[in-house]
Amino acid sequence: AKMGIMTSFYKSGMNYVLHSSINIKENIISEDENYFWIPLRTIKREHYNGLVYPLTCEEHIIFNPFVTHNSKVAADYYVQVCGLGYGIPYTILRPTNTYGRKTERGYLVEKVITQMLTSNNLVLDGSSDSCRSYIYVDDQVDAYIKCLESDKALNEIFNVSSGISTSVKEMVDTCAKVLNWNGTISYNNRVRPYDPKNLVLDGSKIQNTLDWKATPLEEGLLKTAEYWRGKNEL
Repeated sequence: AKMGIMTSFYKSGMNYVLHSSINIKENIISEDENYFWIPLRTIKREHYNGLVYPLTCEEHIIFNPFVTHNSKVAADYYVQVCGLGYGIPYTILRPTNTYGRKTERGYLVEKVITQMLTSNNLVLDGSSDSCRSYIYVDDQVDAYIKCLESDKALNEIFNVSSGISTSVKEMVDTCAKVLNWNGTISYNNRVRPYDPKNLVLDGSKIQNTLDWKATPLEEGLLKTAEYWRGKNEL
């Protein structure tokens, strides 16, 4: 795997590296060495223009030794240290809750929409009053592109967030509105350990610096609903 990753870097002719933290597991020092350390070393050695590293908004959660997102937080700080110590150009993105996936229905918004399309009963984990800042998937990709295209993003950290606090109930009600759905909704109030009740980030920096904008929630949910409605199998 190590040689395969290095060969891909050498042959690609790329100028930038986009490294997703989704592959960073609990132990980044050993298990994920090939997927995290090698790209950073290669960027330094081969003088690529930069690394765009999409993390998660979990960086803002209090560090706890029993929570799996700690590895992503550690990776965030390691990238910053590499920038300071080795001159590796980087941009760190911290997106909030993304929705609009085309292949995965297990995440909250996709779960809500696909259940509403197939049933009159919706059962959800967690609490209806938990608040998040939702961003449409196209907006997240647009943030990557804007960072790659602008020198203003060099060695910066951006929250990719609308900055708008939306409760789970408000999001679910909006899904029901765009789908014209009138079923029943229930919450089992099972909350994941250390899952913050409110997680809304200030996205003004990326909005002002890179002219990034978030799609209004109802518009994005309508696009997501139309996609899943058009699938042959749910």
